[in-house]
Amino acid sequence: MGPAPTRLGEFKADGTTVNVTPEAGTKASRLAMKNGTIAWAGGDGTYLYVYDIATGTTQNKRIPGFLFNSISDIQLTSDRVFYRISGGFLIPSTTIGSTPAADVTQMKSLTYPKSLYVAQFSVSDEYFAYSTYDIWGALGAWNGPTNVKVSRTEDVLAGLNNFSFASCSSGSQLAPSLGDGQRIVWLDTTAAATDVVTRGTFAGACE
Repeated sequence: MGPAPTRLGEFKADGTTVNVTPEAGTKASRLAMKNGTIAWAGGDGTYLYVYDIATGTTQNKRIPGFLFNSISDIQLTSDRVFYRISGGFLIPSTTIGSTPAADVTQMKSLTYPKSLYVAQFSVSDEYFAYSTYDIWGALGAWNGPTNVKVSRTEDVLAGLNNFSFASCSSGSQLAPSLGDGQRIVWLDTTAAATDVVTRGTFAGACE
């Protein structure tokens, strides 16, 4: 049995609620909202939906590789939608893609980062951060700690591979989340525990 139908609603200035998914049997997940844009994974999790609050218009497009993959995360910047596709046949791979919020027909996978397995990411207008296992880590083997790497969002969208380190800590760095500027927080296992740590600037290069 599949998930129960889901309704997405927004509040107007007069306090009334608007159902932005009025169709019967709607299924929605991975909800995100920013600057008047709402995005979610719809249907069986293989469709990216984008709703413009000002115009009341909805767009949608199905992800590539939908037979074995689904949308597992959605994040927004001021004018773009970023999404994570997870799945794969036998090996749990990850792809991160992006599209202008105004036109989902332009959705495409990022050139970098690539070779992602069980990856996590965070994005702002200024920076893009991610952490990932390698193929052996995705299969349950230990192959060294994971690192959070960062780059400017404009460079990522330009297809440039100029990522640097967020931190030089010796433990695994997981689940990065960006704040304002270079402020970043992540889960760190350096102290033989899972700590929440943060720093105000990126490390850059590590010796």
